[in-house]
Amino acid sequence: MNSPVFPLLAPGVALMRRWRLPAKLALLSAAALWPLAWSLLAPLSAALALAGGAGFIYLALAFHSASAASMQAVGRGIAGLAHGNLATTVSVPGSDEFALMGREIERMAATLSSMVAAVRNDASLVGTAGERMATANRGLSERTESQAASVEQTTATVREISSTVARNAEAVREADAQMTGLRRVAESGGSAMTAAVDTMGRIESGAGKVAEIVGTIDAIAFQTNLLALNAAVEAARAGDQGKGFAVVAGEVRQLAQRAAASASEIRTLIAASRDEAGEGARRVRAIEKDMTQLLAGVRDVGDRLRGIAQASAAQSDSLAQISEAVDSLDQITQGNATAVEAAGATAEGLLHRSRSLAAAVSHMKLRQGTADEARDFVERAAALVQRAGWSQAQAELHAKGNPFSDRDLYVFAFDRQGIYRAFSSNSAKIGQPLSSVPGLDAAKLVRDAWQIVDTDRSGWVDYDIVNPTNGAVTPKTSYVTGISAELLIGCGVYRNVTKAMA
Repeated sequence: MNSPVFPLLAPGVALMRRWRLPAKLALLSAAALWPLAWSLLAPLSAALALAGGAGFIYLALAFHSASAASMQAVGRGIAGLAHGNLATTVSVPGSDEFALMGREIERMAATLSSMVAAVRNDASLVGTAGERMATANRGLSERTESQAASVEQTTATVREISSTVARNAEAVREADAQMTGLRRVAESGGSAMTAAVDTMGRIESGAGKVAEIVGTIDAIAFQTNLLALNAAVEAARAGDQGKGFAVVAGEVRQLAQRAAASASEIRTLIAASRDEAGEGARRVRAIEKDMTQLLAGVRDVGDRLRGIAQASAAQSDSLAQISEAVDSLDQITQGNATAVEAAGATAEGLLHRSRSLAAAVSHMKLRQGTADEARDFVERAAALVQRAGWSQAQAELHAKGNPFSDRDLYVFAFDRQGIYRAFSSNSAKIGQPLSSVPGLDAAKLVRDAWQIVDTDRSGWVDYDIVNPTNGAVTPKTSYVTGISAELLIGCGVYRNVTKAMA
């Protein structure tokens, strides 16, 4: 640095900044000894001695000026770093020890800035992840509690169903036992009906035999009547001698007629009885047939009831196993609920620690943008769009000295077709496709960014891009949020900040 007060010192200052300290001290020593040497060797050369003294004074002033300026530059840089301003630039010209120290301090500041930027980036990203995790855990906790309640209710329902099925199985077993008794009664009734049919058959057969006997009696009465008639005729022929025989013949004839009349009545009664016995037999046979069908139905119902009883018993056993499984599931769900609560507490603790870490380094001014600043840019830009509308917001985003461009931070906007609609640090980008950016997989970025916006409304998207400062492909992450159905805005930071700043 040239002194504004003593411009004539500039050559000496430049010389002092080029030489190292031993060379400077040797030069100053030589300049200091020059007048003494000339005064001893040539007493009459006062002018030369005076010139040597002036040279020493010039070099001493140049040494002081160069050293003071360098130390001030280094001091200002160290003071800035001490106050957390890692964006401080330490520039000491020359190649002496002060210049080397300045370059090392500059490199240290750049490295510290990169390290702190990485810490702030990670803290911000971890904080965002912690927020999402805490939100997800709260939702999971609510769902788990609801699931636990449902499982508990299901357990009670399954137990009730199991109890009902057990009661039904018992009732079916009782009904089967009753049906077995009923089947025995039906079988007994069937046997009785068979015996009754046989008895009616025998009665009918006996009635037939009685009818034959009555016919025989009727024939005998007819023959007796004829004989009595003949006897009466012969008694009449015999005159008085046959009167007694005629009386007897008359009695016999009356007896034969009464026997014939009785036989006729008996025949009529036997015929009616035989007809009724036949009708009774037919009815008994019909009843026997119905009893046979009834007995078959009773047997079928009994078999079905036994099948139902067996199925109910198997169902009851299965429901008991299901009840045990549901009980186990209930215990697992309760354990999951406890684990979710613990995970939620861990997520809240992680979020708190990330915020504490971010707060610890938030006061430092860095040479590059950080994730929390990028997110703040996007949120302020989104608020501007909501407040003023897109046209006014777009004008403010591209205004000279706009607050949405700082160091390597800038706000961009693109649509679903991957066309830039805003670029706060370079308005010439508007209308250009993302595919024109070197080293960028534009299709993947557009797809991933819009997937985040459509799913979560906002979030971080990772991609690779060529860093314009060094031409190297560097990982980058951008915070994006949707401002309409066809437009999103974002702002990104380099993930590998040391490489990005190299």
